[in-house]
Amino acid sequence: MVEQSLFRGAIEALNKLGLYDVVLPFLLIFTLMFAILEKTKILGTEEINGKEVPRKNLNSMIAFSVALFVVASTKAVSMINSLIANVIVFVVITFLYLLMIGTVFHPTDKKKEFTIPAGVKYPTMALGALVLIILFFKSLGVSFGGEVAKFFTESVFTPDVLSAIVLMATLIISLIFIVKEPKSKTGGE
Repeated sequence: MVEQSLFRGAIEALNKLGLYDVVLPFLLIFTLMFAILEKTKILGTEEINGKEVPRKNLNSMIAFSVALFVVASTKAVSMINSLIANVIVFVVITFLYLLMIGTVFHPTDKKKEFTIPAGVKYPTMALGALVLIILFFKSLGVSFGGEVAKFFTESVFTPDVLSAIVLMATLIISLIFIVKEPKSKTGGE
């Protein structure tokens, strides 16, 4: 039998104290709510030493109350914990993807900073947004199986539709390369 490490025991002790179910979700929601209320100044401002500043007392009380309501709901806390765990894994995967892109699109001698071409950047951003939306709905308990999968397999991913998509993509890519004007060279040449 494998002996449990001291660090694993410490994490389990913190879990029994409610650090992950009460304290951290409370701090997260309080901080986010307070930051939003401070930035938007939705509860008004007051003048202190000739400067307009947000009403910190009202903002902190509202943020505190909302955070307590969220922590009181075990379903909300489990949803937040699930969402954060999924998003952290997504962030690590994104970081590894950016490292991979960095090895391919490294800076040239003229440019000393790393840039991602628009043809890679925007599809990656769209895919990332889609993944975050899916992770959000997954944390809510919405399953993308069942009816959604049945719809896609019976209606969208049929051989006729897939062959039409491949044909259209080939035509569009061909047209882009045919119509694209060559870059003009400037300078002494």
